[in-house]
Amino acid sequence: MKNAQDILVSDMQAALNGFGGPNCSGTTPGANGCMWFNPFSSAIERNVFTGASNPYFEPGLANSRELVEWLYQPVWFKRVYKNYVVDPIVRGDTGIMLPGGPVKIAFGGQFRRQDERVTMDDVSNRNNNPCTIIGVTDCDPTARGGVWLYDRQQNVFGAAANDYRPDSRHYPVVAGFLETQLPLLDSVDLNLAGRYEKFYSDVTDIDNDIFVPAAAIKWQPMQWLGVRTSWGRTFSQVNPPRERDPIFGNSAGSVRYTGLGSGTLPDNSGPATYSTFDYPNVDIKPEKGEYFTVGFLLNAGNFAANVDYYDIKISDYTRTMTVANVVDTLAAEIPAGAVPASSVLMNCNSASLSQGISALGGRPLVELASPCVQGTTTMLGLVGGRVNYFAGNGQTNSGELKTRGIDVSMSYRFDIGALSITPSVDYSRIFEWELGDFIINGVKVADGYDGLGFVNASTGRINQSVAKYRANAGLVFQLGRHMLNIQGQYVPELINEDLTLFTAINNRNANIGNANGVVASGAGCTGFAGMTSNIDGVPAGAGSGQYSSAAGVVGQPRGFCASQNTATLAGQKVDALLNVDLIYRVQLPSEIAATLTVGNVFDKDPSFYRATIPYNTAYGSPLGRTFKFGVTKRF
Repeated sequence: MKNAQDILVSDMQAALNGFGGPNCSGTTPGANGCMWFNPFSSAIERNVFTGASNPYFEPGLANSRELVEWLYQPVWFKRVYKNYVVDPIVRGDTGIMLPGGPVKIAFGGQFRRQDERVTMDDVSNRNNNPCTIIGVTDCDPTARGGVWLYDRQQNVFGAAANDYRPDSRHYPVVAGFLETQLPLLDSVDLNLAGRYEKFYSDVTDIDNDIFVPAAAIKWQPMQWLGVRTSWGRTFSQVNPPRERDPIFGNSAGSVRYTGLGSGTLPDNSGPATYSTFDYPNVDIKPEKGEYFTVGFLLNAGNFAANVDYYDIKISDYTRTMTVANVVDTLAAEIPAGAVPASSVLMNCNSASLSQGISALGGRPLVELASPCVQGTTTMLGLVGGRVNYFAGNGQTNSGELKTRGIDVSMSYRFDIGALSITPSVDYSRIFEWELGDFIINGVKVADGYDGLGFVNASTGRINQSVAKYRANAGLVFQLGRHMLNIQGQYVPELINEDLTLFTAINNRNANIGNANGVVASGAGCTGFAGMTSNIDGVPAGAGSGQYSSAAGVVGQPRGFCASQNTATLAGQKVDALLNVDLIYRVQLPSEIAATLTVGNVFDKDPSFYRATIPYNTAYGSPLGRTFKFGVTKRF
């Protein structure tokens, strides 16, 4: 069960109108116990994280603690899981002899079921309160966002059932398997296996089932040398998503075409908006994979090593569709960076405008408010229309993922009296990582791509960073009951290919304007001279509206000038990471062990990454150097 606090939309509106606080009475704003809520920076004294003072803070405009505490009210959300698993298995020798020994067999089955029940407080339940005022149920269908000011289901509470509605689901699965070990010769072992699984859907009449075979063979021609190879098929099941009312499917619009936004809530609407409707894709299928591996095993004295090559293909890849994916299908030519929607022509022949999709209720991906005229209508023609799509994570099958590479592992143990020193190296190199086109019911919503060496967070990609290689080195010292392990990890640089994060457009540049927010435009922008401020990190030529030699001069404009935008390229390359950890472990009497771990020994900052969170979790941690102490006891 999770508890949090939120603010009622009606309470916030009342406070903005001067009728906030627990003792408010009467009809005069700011009187008779009623308080105003100040939403501006003048109410904030300092940065709570850094402690820096706010130069615009006005003590008389600060919000009182009493008002803030009145605004926040408790909410709760409860999700209960119950898991049932039965694993019958029979294994042993068959009595059949081969040159290498007896044939062994194992077979069995599995039944598993996961039950999930979601409940929440009555106020949060949108079955009871779909509108912004408690008890009101007849609001516009496109404005049914609930009574709370913040939508927490994607962070505090996780993905809430039915977008803040109670729900109950179950996921039953039955499976059977058969595996045999065939010792063909003293030096050759063959393993054959197969597995069948069936997944019973609780939301549709379609039950997914699959059978996957596998085979592996190992040859030991010499005591110190082994060769192994395997082939097989794999799968990953995706449970159909919950049924949802698509009127709650509000999400962000494409960032590629500036001047367009999306939203179904009134406070997100405006002269250049379109609506988005999120549908559940109950036709989702399991991913199906096929793999081939071949490798060598070496074990000579104190030296051990293995080298393995792999080749993997995954079809029916499960992907996450975004609004930007769909909007891109309308463009006659997709721009390289963020550009005004008015300068990009719409392709009126796009199948996303005409081809109905059954899982979308027969609607096409995009419905326009006005007819599209080829060669005339721009992307602004989407204003007033609607985008229909599948928004859930991994909720759409499309494309084939192909990847191949090599893994190498080596170690050698040096024995010096009672002390042993073991250096080791692990190296993984990816030769290929390609994902096919993203096609939905015959409509291509994104091109396939080669993701090797890229962050892969741009429109049409799956947000999976793929480094060309990774390397780990270790050095273990063992002396009696003491063990010291030094581990180093190196990951090479990545390129952030999302050009929309770096293009010099109005909402992503360093022209900060003046203190009054004045926007200068037209011929007046020519009056700005070069940059004169010494503010660190501001690119040359940017911010001249505030800091140029002309700023503040009578008759000269101050403010924002689009003509002086400067592309900010910091973060396009995510720098390589070298991280070192240290682990000390001592074995104590009575089966007790103590461990001290020092993470990020050299206290290195993570590599900068241009995103909402300015670092890539695969490239370091914001925690810096950390210490962890633990004790274990075996019974």
